[in-house]
Amino acid sequence: MTRTRELAIAVIAGATLLLGLATAPPVAAEAAPSGHVTARALIVDPDTGRVFVSGDDAVAVLDAEGAPLDRIEDLPGASAMDLAGGHLWVNLAKSDAIAKVD
Repeated sequence: MTRTRELAIAVIAGATLLLGLATAPPVAAEAAPSGHVTARALIVDPDTGRVFVSGDDAVAVLDAEGAPLDRIEDLPGASAMDLAGGHLWVNLAKSDAIAKVD
């Protein structure tokens, strides 16, 4: 599978996850496959194909197929993200700060 196709699949899977959360009928809070009840942002690392989904004071790390790899905790108000300089940068809305994740 080509890198472009892998990234496209990851973006579509992430968007489907986010859209599914946004359009689902109201029910009791339940975690999505990323482990989040509320997803805030999604970004794909073009070099590794990893997908990062922020929300619920954490960032979930998924592979290109959408399988969970890791969960980075203790990020209060994890929302917007960026990849720069080999690091993941996460906006921490609850603490008016930005976290650098290696």
